[in-house]
Amino acid sequence: MAPTVAPAVAPSGAGGVAPNGTGVLRPGTVVAETYQITRLLGQGGMGAVWEAKHLRLPDKRVVVKVLLFGTTDPVTLARFRREAEIASRLGHPNIVQVLDFNTLPDGAPYIVLELLQGETLAARLYRGLPTFDQTLAIVGQVGTALAAAHREGIVHRDLKPDNIFLCPTDPGGDVRDVVKILDFGISKIRGAKTVLTQDAALIGTPQYMAPEQATGRNDEIDARTDIFAFGAIVFEIDRKSTRLNSSH
Repeated sequence: MAPTVAPAVAPSGAGGVAPNGTGVLRPGTVVAETYQITRLLGQGGMGAVWEAKHLRLPDKRVVVKVLLFGTTDPVTLARFRREAEIASRLGHPNIVQVLDFNTLPDGAPYIVLELLQGETLAARLYRGLPTFDQTLAIVGQVGTALAAAHREGIVHRDLKPDNIFLCPTDPGGDVRDVVKILDFGISKIRGAKTVLTQDAALIGTPQYMAPEQATGRNDEIDARTDIFAFGAIVFEIDRKSTRLNSSH
């Protein structure tokens, strides 16, 4: 399976057209004398995601995620920095690993992340349902990662199948999924008062929002908001399973 990562930008695939303007990278570009860009994985309205190889560790490949076009919007910049800082702070095996955060010579900020191989839970559900045992393993790992974040006073606020990445591993011939939670860019830190936590700012994905989140009562958002989204995801898997079984 081709390596990919589910970034917080719309994917365009390895054959996407490289962007122009501030924050532009190209295959062969070396970032921070360490990461040599190899190919474009995806790009969206404000960012691009590249695969790169580590020059001093030849077998190590990473993802470089960069903001484009001289983005100066404080909310976007805060979200980008927050994604890097929170994932690095948590350091949990079921949360995508952040390896570096810096700016390019033209001032565009970038994050270096581990390169994940696999697919999102959304893609898995589209292809077909995981087995009961696979579902239990996925749910258990997501729950462990959320518990770690909540202990640190961090609420993800946008938990959904697109932000849950499944990495198949093969320990002893038994293929299992290692879960990685992605995109802490709009997370809330307990006690923080920023543009990302102000009242009436509707943040998240509607079908997985708790009532307080859907109505913009952001001061009431806490760990239970993630638990609500988590429950909605489990319900979605169960509903699809019930529908599939009833059709046979």
